[in-house]
Amino acid sequence: MQDNKKITLIDSLFNFIPIVLAFLMPIFFLPITSEFFEFNKMALVTVSTFLMMILWVLKMVYTRKVYLTRSVIDLGLVFFLFSVILSTFFSIHKVSSIFGSYGRWFPSLFGFIVLICYYYVTVSNLEGVRTAKRILLSFVAGSTVSTLVALLSYFGIRLGSAPYFQTLNFTLTGSSTTAAFLAALSLLIALAYLMYAKTLPGKLVLAQIIIVNMLGVALLAGISVYVALAVGAFGLLWLVSMDQIRENKVVLMGIAGVAAALTLIMVVPTTRNLVLNKNYPRELMLPALHSRIVSFSVLRDYPVFGSGLSTFYLNFPVYRSAVLNRTDFWNIRFDKPNSEVFNVIAGMGMLGIAAVLFLTTKSLRLVVLPRSLKEESGTLLIVSVGILTTVAFLALSFATVLSGFILFMLLALGVGIAASLGEKRISDKINLSLSSLSGNNNSMSILGDLNEKSEILPYIIALPMIGLIIYGSYIFYRTYAAEYYIRRSLEASIRNDGGATYDLQAKAIQLNPNRDVYHSAYAQTSILIANSLAGKQDLTDTDKQTIQNLIAQAIRNARVATEVVNPLNVNNWEVRALIYRSLTGAAQDADQWALSAYNNAVKLDPTNPRLLVDLGGVFYAKQDYLNAASMFRQATALKPDYANAHYNFAHALSNLKSYADAQKEFELVQALVPQESEDYKRVSEDIVKMKELAGQAAESKPTVEQLETSNQSGRNTEPTVQEPLERPGETPRVNEQQVIPTPSVAPTQQPTPTPSPTPIPAGNN
Repeated sequence: MQDNKKITLIDSLFNFIPIVLAFLMPIFFLPITSEFFEFNKMALVTVSTFLMMILWVLKMVYTRKVYLTRSVIDLGLVFFLFSVILSTFFSIHKVSSIFGSYGRWFPSLFGFIVLICYYYVTVSNLEGVRTAKRILLSFVAGSTVSTLVALLSYFGIRLGSAPYFQTLNFTLTGSSTTAAFLAALSLLIALAYLMYAKTLPGKLVLAQIIIVNMLGVALLAGISVYVALAVGAFGLLWLVSMDQIRENKVVLMGIAGVAAALTLIMVVPTTRNLVLNKNYPRELMLPALHSRIVSFSVLRDYPVFGSGLSTFYLNFPVYRSAVLNRTDFWNIRFDKPNSEVFNVIAGMGMLGIAAVLFLTTKSLRLVVLPRSLKEESGTLLIVSVGILTTVAFLALSFATVLSGFILFMLLALGVGIAASLGEKRISDKINLSLSSLSGNNNSMSILGDLNEKSEILPYIIALPMIGLIIYGSYIFYRTYAAEYYIRRSLEASIRNDGGATYDLQAKAIQLNPNRDVYHSAYAQTSILIANSLAGKQDLTDTDKQTIQNLIAQAIRNARVATEVVNPLNVNNWEVRALIYRSLTGAAQDADQWALSAYNNAVKLDPTNPRLLVDLGGVFYAKQDYLNAASMFRQATALKPDYANAHYNFAHALSNLKSYADAQKEFELVQALVPQESEDYKRVSEDIVKMKELAGQAAESKPTVEQLETSNQSGRNTEPTVQEPLERPGETPRVNEQQVIPTPSVAPTQQPTPTPSPTPIPAGNN
């Protein structure tokens, strides 16, 4: 009797947790980590899944039975997980593939394992159509709240005084594109349920939900959401019966009228200008052409397993086309393509493409099921429409934790409903046991007839599940705690509390030393504090020792980020170069180390003109004007309208006494900058000065061949061993705004730098 009460309680929790999770996922965020939305949604689904797994273990132990739901998509899920594991194993950066790229978190091996566990624990314990319907309606409620918040933000109504609420495009999803997709999906689900609603109040509530989400789609959606909405609407018309449409024609005509009115408002210029917020920032996405170029270039070099999940941010700078420099996106490093299709191509290779296609074809059997199996509440039909809409969206946009969760939730609901309706062609509940359970066709006997009390299979199954939960919880705790400390370090940095920033970043590194971002941020924080101390008058011996230790720490962590944790991340090499540039004049050969770091950065991002300007700046500071001019000239070739490159090139030419050519470059700059700006006035003065100098002295011009080839010796020169540092020099400081969280170790002795090989992703799997 006591066990029956416990089992009843467990079943109640199994019904409760998925419903609450479906409501919270669209709206859940916490401002206590460096990234508020994606990371915390991943945390929510992880904690919920682990709780449900614990309940499943307890249920198996109390009932002495192991219940599973097998389905037509099982083989597809196994194949997909197998390809994800292999892609991670052969990844160019395993940490990113296991846990996701920093700030994105999905797709990742950890994320997919959690979602697959969520799928099986949900589908095996789903109690019929009623629970599935409650989960869907709960999801629609949460999504509608998300849409309302996004609309308030769109019209400039702030929810609070916190800085993140002041963001012009604030949404509870962290992405206006994802918020628009939620609105479209909720619109379709509510519309479908309206056709099956029996009461007028229910129809009215659903109609209001439809109108709110319709407005959200109209104001927030882009082409990917509109296409997904069209696919879902087509699927709804294909699956729903004409009888249902005729029964609800009055309400449907009213909704169609609202849709027509919204369309008219959006089309007519007068009303359009009144409704649309022209200052609303749209989400930046890499254009499809450049997404294709990068993805297929990666597939060429890593054809079988791809470069690994969530490694697009490493591939983009290497494979980006120089044509991108002609667009407004030239100085942006994208970490996602515009479509998850391109992400699969680049990250998972041919095996991943095959796995995704196989899983999709298996899932289509579930989508078409409502055509042959009529279900009174319409929930199975709605699930099918949701799957179609989500897949269409992912084919045209990037995946997030939320969209991944939605897909696996819908698959679990569809399979669970089919099993509860006895549709064994799609899914079937089975009982795994070591004892023979006579008369039960859904049981699997493994060892013959044993006494039920001696059934040990639940314990055999429970042990690895408990082990997985414990290990996953440990990894999750360390990852989350590190993010928490990083967030606190950012807050301390805003308060100009350098000591707290330093200590908190050190704690983050101790908890999670595998994030290169933590190490780079720690290096920048260390050098900033050292520069601040060096500015004091009457330094004590203790101050000098502290400064030297901080500089040593900055160098050490910059090297850990670039040589150990993630040598393929161009951002890490830029930070390393900035660290050495800040030591120029105070450390022997610091400029050579800066040159070496910039060279590695250029090799990882060869079509980026800004890096060449930075590299030329190091040569210029050394008064090596010929090599500086060569770098600046290459930057202008990559981006002819880059005013800063032309400006630097002009100054290098001036120092080479090539005044006429310098004048031409200054004139180009003058044509590129706004006429009313201070830069225009400054360049005008430079032009006058060049004319005066050209008339006073004969020119000593470098040849074109010199400009083309003179940089070779400088760019390939490896730095000599650096002498111990005593004081920071009076050279360019690290920009405080560039300090971003990074993990690091805290050794006490300064390492002796040695040249490191240039890391360039190449080769086939």
